[in-house]
Amino acid sequence: MNRRPDAGARASRARRGALLAVAVLLCPQLAVGTASAQEVPPVPTVDSGCLPPPAMVEESVPWAQRRMLPRRVWELTRGEGVTVAVIDSGVDGAVPQLEGVVLPGVDLVNGGGGSADDDCYGHGTFVAGIIAAQPAEGTGFAGIAPGARILPLRNANSQNDGSAPVMAQAIHRAVDEGAGVINISASTTYPNEELRAAVERATTSDVLVVASAANNAQEGNPTSYPAAYPGVLAVGAIDAQGERGEFSQTGEFVSLVAPGVDVVSLGPAAPGTGRAAGRATRRPSSAGWPRWCGRGTRS
Repeated sequence: MNRRPDAGARASRARRGALLAVAVLLCPQLAVGTASAQEVPPVPTVDSGCLPPPAMVEESVPWAQRRMLPRRVWELTRGEGVTVAVIDSGVDGAVPQLEGVVLPGVDLVNGGGGSADDDCYGHGTFVAGIIAAQPAEGTGFAGIAPGARILPLRNANSQNDGSAPVMAQAIHRAVDEGAGVINISASTTYPNEELRAAVERATTSDVLVVASAANNAQEGNPTSYPAAYPGVLAVGAIDAQGERGEFSQTGEFVSLVAPGVDVVSLGPAAPGTGRAAGRATRRPSSAGWPRWCGRGTRS
């Protein structure tokens, strides 16, 4: 039986969160508005098949990283020793800036049991890049916690895929595999007992769960789960001016905000970067792949 963490364990969890929570999530919020000679293009529309490799490399430092200044923290910690579970579409571990960072992980949706260190849709790779991409020559983009490891747990193949019960399975697997932080850039508007129980197990096991506040503010601003469950660090989106993204949901459950408009990160299959916003749409958009951060899942 899990016990609730004592004050020392809670402090340890808070230290992990201080560095990683701003990186984890919200289709994270790292974005353009850079001083590049050529603006980073949006990731292209994908109606079927796999996402193509990024079209270019971002040479300068994206606005969100200039705002958060992670290098000031790297003298103290780069996230070494912390495993971040990315519950998503998988993570391409062969991308150069993620090489050696991504564990095999587990595929929970395609027959179950296989690895999840590949990524057709690209969303999980994008999220993982914001968390743990390694600094590299020729680009100003790097992850917030480049010393962390990524545990990919595939719970969906596309933005129209996924379910709350499978997300719950992924949370349990993350705890079993020793993750210290769990990132969930997806949501459901329906409370689900399996999902609630999985979150409770994680939080009472001293695992920090970071979840998207979701991106449906303009569609009635519903309460999103798992973000609204007790103990979850729910993250909303701001733009380069510090204003709330018009799509970003609000409510008492929202814990903090982070950059979430015009996001720059990695794509699958090759070196390079693309940009996206944290806004949810029914299908990928040329104005912001992958816009399924905070996508709705079936209850």
